This record gives sequence, structure tokens and C-alpha cells, in this order.
Amino acid sequence: SAEINHSLGAGVQYAGAVGYQASIQSGKSNFRLGLGVIGFTAGYDYFITPKIALGVQAFGIVLITGYALNLNYYFSPTPSAGWMLGIDVGKYNQENWFGEDYPTRTAALISAGYRF
Repeated sequence: SAEINHSLGAGVQYAGAVGYQASIQSGKSNFRLGLGVIGFTAGYDYFITPKIALGVQAFGIVLITGYALNLNYYFSPTPSAGWMLGIDVGKYNQENWFGEDYPTRTAALISAGYRF
């Protein structure tokens, strides 16, 4: 049976500085969409244990677009509520306001949030 979860947080998985994430978890699969003050994100996670999930995501934050792999740790006994900390490693492309592209870059970032 699928479970719908809601969370608030910051980082790539929450579309930037502050964002909201809605997810549907079914078994070991978790599909998520995030909307933040400055962007959006969509991703998929697979729980390898009840507290650890591996995933992939695509995002757009202001003039930055990219994709990342993520490793998430859930501090509560079940991932349906409580604190989450994630490491996101991926590639991104940045444009400026005048349409110039910068080289594609690789970055490691942190996402943190609370699921309720």
C-alpha cells in the first residue's frame, strides 16, 4: 500500500534554500517532488534498509539545472516521520541573466529536512 508523506527542508532535494517535498512511498520505492522558494526537484529513492535510501534526482534552482545521485539517512526507526540528512553528488549547468553558459560542474551538497 502506498503512503503519502510531506516534508520541509533545505538543499537540492528541497529545491534550494527552503522547500516543501511531497512523496509517495510504496514498499522500498519512494517517488518525490519538491517545490522551493527558488526552484523545483523530482526524484526517486530506493530504501536499502529502513533508515538508508539511495536515489537519483533532477533539479532546477534559479538559473541552475542538473541531476544528482543521493544517499539519505533517516534518523527515526521508520522513514515515515522524523529527520533526514542526505548527501547529493551530481552535475549542474549554470547560465547567467544574459544567456551565457558556464561549464558543467560537479558538486557534492547536503540536503536536510523533517518528514511529517
